[in-house]
Amino acid sequence: MIQLITDRTAADVAAARRIVEKLRRGGALTEDERAAYFAGLRGCYNVSDMNRVGEAIAYLASALREVGYPISVTPRCDRQYGDIVRTSDWQAYLDDVRTLRGVIALPPTTPQVPDTLFVSDGYRAANDIEKILADIDYYIAAMIKAYYYSGELYSGEV
Repeated sequence: MIQLITDRTAADVAAARRIVEKLRRGGALTEDERAAYFAGLRGCYNVSDMNRVGEAIAYLASALREVGYPISVTPRCDRQYGDIVRTSDWQAYLDDVRTLRGVIALPPTTPQVPDTLFVSDGYRAANDIEKILADIDYYIAAMIKAYYYSGELYSGEV
């Protein structure tokens, strides 16, 4: 089961900025702010998000291989806070999503892979990445169900 976030908002980004700025100034967080901070700020895209999405990429690649799609991705799931994430790391991350997206036909409502997360509305790019993965997960499950419904699962058996 993969956990994805596809509904980040500008309000999430604003809340994360307020909390981060408060911490930078040395201010004390309220109980709600502490809970939001330790739960993983939805308005920030950090190593925990990259690891979670990396794990989803690995899971989906494995599921695609199981249903007959040869795919090769190299997701990282071992990032630590304090790691420096280079431009090449972001590119590899997006390339893995691009590879997955290109393997199976997806509906026109599935977003394209963004070129970068570093835009003014980066939360939408982050949502798009995870929406792509959610759609792939849904269609893999649909493919597997189709084998049962069509009788293909048992064809050729005696």
